[in-house]
Amino acid sequence: MRKSIFWLGSLATTLALFACQDDSSSNTPGTFDPDAGTYEPPAVDASKADVDTADAADAKPSVVTVTVTRGSGPAADVLVVFHDAAGAVLGTTKTDATGKATSSTTIPAQVSVLLGGAASGRLIHTWTGVEAGDDLVVKDPFPTTVEDRGAYGFHLFGSYEGADSYGVTVGPCGGSWPSQSIEAALLINAWENCLGTPTAVLASALLDYNISAPKAFAFKKDIGVPAAGPEALSVSLPDWQAPANATLTLTNRPADVGVAVSLGDIVGGVRFETARQWASEADTATLDYPAGFGDAHQFGAAFRKGTSSNVFLKRSAAATAASFDLATALPTIETLTFDTTDTKRPTLTWTASSSLASSDGGEGFIDFYDRHENTFGWSFVVAPGATSIRVPQFPAEAAAWLPFGEDGGEVPIGASPPSLAFVESDLHASYAEFRHDGATLIPYGARDFVTQIVLPKDGTIRLTSYNELAP
Repeated sequence: MRKSIFWLGSLATTLALFACQDDSSSNTPGTFDPDAGTYEPPAVDASKADVDTADAADAKPSVVTVTVTRGSGPAADVLVVFHDAAGAVLGTTKTDATGKATSSTTIPAQVSVLLGGAASGRLIHTWTGVEAGDDLVVKDPFPTTVEDRGAYGFHLFGSYEGADSYGVTVGPCGGSWPSQSIEAALLINAWENCLGTPTAVLASALLDYNISAPKAFAFKKDIGVPAAGPEALSVSLPDWQAPANATLTLTNRPADVGVAVSLGDIVGGVRFETARQWASEADTATLDYPAGFGDAHQFGAAFRKGTSSNVFLKRSAAATAASFDLATALPTIETLTFDTTDTKRPTLTWTASSSLASSDGGEGFIDFYDRHENTFGWSFVVAPGATSIRVPQFPAEAAAWLPFGEDGGEVPIGASPPSLAFVESDLHASYAEFRHDGATLIPYGARDFVTQIVLPKDGTIRLTSYNELAP
């Protein structure tokens, strides 16, 4: 019986192999050796190989997609300009109702979007080194209209023994008050960048307004969003609780500069600063936070030499301890020059202490203004090895966004000192990934990277920047 079973199995295999050998789809039959039990498949037809290769190429994405958001939703009707590598215009389109736009059949090397408007300010954002298949994401930092977003009226549970001042924050928005003012509601405007999903509030009991050593915390989550109008949304906070402690260890600290360390709690995608101080001579700093508040901790360390800064950030959903080796700081950006010889297409050039080619990429910005107090801006994302960027060309329909003077762009208008940062992170495996979300990782206008960058998930970034204006 065993032999019969073996024989039937061999016959089935033999028939299958001969069926393959006689396959009419191949011009060259394969070879079956019954003694060895082996089968050599037919040679692949060269013309068929070409077709298969072409099919594989056709399967690759053949467009570049741009996604623009504003507030908590998509931004429609935003002008998108596609450029070649030299900056010449290849074509234009506008975002649809979902905030998306796609390139035409020609793959652009650069892409620009025109954000904001007359009511708030205008910003051109440009990506360089663009490739087929890119999905480039940016958030419009300006509302298209100035509208009343309402306000919160916060009521503390009461005073805290040993505190003489109190801070209340909704994300990056808030303020501090002396102890005698807490009987009345503490008012905070509900600006868009303050609101999380959900929105939360954190109160700190302080001594001499010193956030480096809070006496106690109180917080409340999911407090809702106030309606527009004069009536503030009243929110009462619970009783105070003593701080919990996290630790941050620094190694290989530079000898000639101070290092600022910080801790922030992230709630609903918004960072709340809970502690910031200058690192002492000890290797480990103790940083306070409110237990049970954050979805994650974000540790930070930064040091500055003249116009150059280095920043370390680490986000962790569980850890209450972190460490940074400051010897791994990225190379210093030493110079940043804005050449306006060509007033319509100025060039920004930079040098670093050594190559930044191993970074994920860079992002920078420069602000402009005119005598009518109109504000303009240009921000950009560049490849790791880049050392310059030139303003690309724009079509006539973009004229209102061009920040290069009155009189048809022939007379330069005022400009603030430019800012530039390069990032290396375990959140990105390549420049392609950095192109995708670099414009949302580093918000437009960011100078204090420790507080203004919110890591979207657990990970670490190292950042080097040049900025004449200290944060």
